[in-house]
Amino acid sequence: MKQRLFGVFVGGGAKRMGGEPKGLLRPPDGSASIVERTLRIINDASPGSPAVLVGDATAYRGLRIPSIDDQPAGIGP
Repeated sequence: MKQRLFGVFVGGGAKRMGGEPKGLLRPPDGSASIVERTLRIINDASPGSPAVLVGDATAYRGLRIPSIDDQPAGIGP
């Protein structure tokens, strides 16, 4: 099977969420954040396929996930 590369778009201005990056939000039960859950779903659907964050991933550095910056910066998905 051909290996795929998956991109997860991140890095918006978070203006609608009180400045909190949406991908880092967790449900009330405290389980995985939106981006963590998305990456788990990708891994379950295509084991071994790499995933990268696409956009300004500064807020996501603690997750240690490879990222690709917007070119040019700030344009969003």
